[in-house]
Amino acid sequence: MISLPPPSGPDPPPAATPDEDPGLKVPWSGGDVRWAVLLAGLTIALVAVAATLVLSRNRPEGEALLPGALWLLAIQTGVLAGSAWLFSARKYGGGLAVLGFGSPLGRFPYLLAAGVWVAALVVSVLWSLLVIWIGPEWLKPPDTASALTSQFGANTIGLILVVIVWGPIGEELFFRGFVLPGLVARFGVTGAVVLSSGLFALFHLDPGSLVPTFVLGVALAWIRMRTRSVWPAVMAHSLQNALVLWLAGGTAAGAFGG
Repeated sequence: MISLPPPSGPDPPPAATPDEDPGLKVPWSGGDVRWAVLLAGLTIALVAVAATLVLSRNRPEGEALLPGALWLLAIQTGVLAGSAWLFSARKYGGGLAVLGFGSPLGRFPYLLAAGVWVAALVVSVLWSLLVIWIGPEWLKPPDTASALTSQFGANTIGLILVVIVWGPIGEELFFRGFVLPGLVARFGVTGAVVLSSGLFALFHLDPGSLVPTFVLGVALAWIRMRTRSVWPAVMAHSLQNALVLWLAGGTAAGAFGG
């Protein structure tokens, strides 16, 4: 008796390549990213100049710029988030989900994000030690902790809300939710990661922090792609900012009353 092979169904679809990953396929393009970056950059620059003039007027020498400086930081983050929304969800529809604000994939996405953040932190520390040892001077890491306490004073609640909560949400929405996937179609995954992380580093406007911030950007981009969500990247970003505030509290008359 001759047995017949079981009927075969349709061939399974080929595995998606990273560039075809639905987590990175978005309706906006590199042109939208360019216009959003220009809009955000010009708006932030104008707001910063105007706010500096207002806040510096009649301010006693040595007094922190609070509460105005914290509001300025919150507004700048809002400009980033608003620019991303304008050239993505507002223009093409889809709501915040299209920007990566969905449930993350994987068994332990937040634990994964914490581990990747620790790895990026180790790389950044090693880089900082190397620069301190061999120079040049302009690449030495800035004292971010002292800068925070000197600029923002001891407004603990304001610092937590703006630096640990709102800042990571707004920046991850812009850089990993909007810029990263918007560049994939033209530059590929690797190019998009490099360019979005470079833009993230340049946004922080300090030569000494360029490499550590770029490393953090690459780590956050990997988390975003791995989990298909910006939420784990937001958590890792919040951990980074919380560490800076903790150092500020431990090294100055601190943000946490230390």
